[in-house]
Amino acid sequence: MRFDRFTERAQDAVAKAYQNVQRYSHSQVDTEHLFMALLEQNNGALAQILDYLHIDLEVVNLRLDEVLRNSPKVSIYGGSGGQIFYTPRMRTVVELSQSEATQLKDEFISTEHLILGILNEHKTPTSLLLQEFGITKERVLEAIQYLRGGKKNKTTVATLKNKASHDWSQSNITLDYLDFELEVRSLGGREYQLVAESLTAGKAREQATFPLDTLQLENSLLKLHVALARSDNRGRKILSKEEQSVQDFGIQLFNFLFPKSIFALYERSLTEAQRQNKGLRLKLHLTDSDLAHLPWEFLHHQDYLCLAHETPLVRYVELARIEPLLSVSAPLRVLGVIGPDYGPYTLDMAREKERIGRALDDLQEEGLLELHWLAQPTWRDLARELRRRSWHIFHFIGHGGFDETRDEGYLLLGDDSRQVRRFYATELGRLLSQHRPLRLVLLNACEGAKGGHDLFSSTAHILMAKGLPAVLAMQYEITDKAAIEFARTFYETIAEGWPVDRAVSEARLAMSFAFTNTVEWGVPVLFMRSPDGVLFKEIQL
Repeated sequence: MRFDRFTERAQDAVAKAYQNVQRYSHSQVDTEHLFMALLEQNNGALAQILDYLHIDLEVVNLRLDEVLRNSPKVSIYGGSGGQIFYTPRMRTVVELSQSEATQLKDEFISTEHLILGILNEHKTPTSLLLQEFGITKERVLEAIQYLRGGKKNKTTVATLKNKASHDWSQSNITLDYLDFELEVRSLGGREYQLVAESLTAGKAREQATFPLDTLQLENSLLKLHVALARSDNRGRKILSKEEQSVQDFGIQLFNFLFPKSIFALYERSLTEAQRQNKGLRLKLHLTDSDLAHLPWEFLHHQDYLCLAHETPLVRYVELARIEPLLSVSAPLRVLGVIGPDYGPYTLDMAREKERIGRALDDLQEEGLLELHWLAQPTWRDLARELRRRSWHIFHFIGHGGFDETRDEGYLLLGDDSRQVRRFYATELGRLLSQHRPLRLVLLNACEGAKGGHDLFSSTAHILMAKGLPAVLAMQYEITDKAAIEFARTFYETIAEGWPVDRAVSEARLAMSFAFTNTVEWGVPVLFMRSPDGVLFKEIQL
């Protein structure tokens, strides 16, 4: 093959393809080796095209690497005598690239033409990979025309436009909290051992009796449900009877967790945090499943703890492996998944999309966040989407439940025959935990935060056990207006670079300000394993 009409970068790609043959112990240069070379070119045409298509180059690179590593060595290409040849496929791609250059009226053959030549292949490892990521010749031609036209990426323009109003420097944002660790261990019956620790104030240990018997607890939870059900009522100036009972319940929960010596330690820790101009993060370690499903988000002392961003509450799950922080480029990418709306599980998909989309419109316009919807997917659809692109947040809206027999939570997905199937937390965790860029799962599903006898039986807990840094689940149903307000403030705060617990606190506050005498701000439950709540090391323009 002659390369005298090839640009310097195109010649470099072919040379690197030759090196890739040796790298993978093959004997002939094929289009997979060329495609890998094009992927690895610094700021090359393929990198710019994938960026335009919002496809993660690194994810494509990893999949192609997997294809090449799983290919048989040497014998698949049938070379001999240590010589390296070009396969007929490779020769055809070069010829096609010459035709592509002619059609685009270009004098020389560039890497763009090589890419278009590869896209003419069918039923080859490379073409199947391109199909997997939704990379078609039409989309690539559109990207080439766009890039050649000198137009700037919309997201970049929007992000730079708002640089003055969004300080992305982590050094200019106060992220610091002191930790107040509180572990609750069952001693049998209603007796518990409480162990508190603060690095600045020391340790405290006490035995405490849970203040409510089974009947009293059921009654308090029932009143909480009633208060939540009446959250649509607006305009009331005083607390209703049910809301007062929620406050009383919160006081009882607080007094149980903070008996005399532990409360004194908490007060000293709070004073020290204020002296250092920091917040005090309450990390609640619940080792007893009977307590784990209680609504601790309603803890009340003078006011609700969760309604002050200085005192966020986190259900902390301490596991051996901690995911490293991830540097990301704006926008943060959110994969919104809407469950099935057929059978007995009705769901207004248009309304669900509209309410969350409306909440995030400003962030999308500013280029800070990108929301992509996947409606009524099967598990295959979900797995395919996770392969194709890099996602930072997984947001599920739909139905879920708890299987008493299996003692495990589940979400409802569809299947190929339009039947509803249970996708158990173990399966979901297995799928999501392998998507390394993912840092947060948000479950707006009934019973998403509830568990059974096993502490890790709830959907949220199992996802945490699989290694996800943070899970935000709704422990009760939430109204549309509350969900919109929560999503708007939560995602805005996350996009500004704040820790996830601070973002949840800000969203709770927004809900409490937006709606009179609501208690829906206590519905979200944050499970976290990130020690400081920071999910992203930095968010780059």
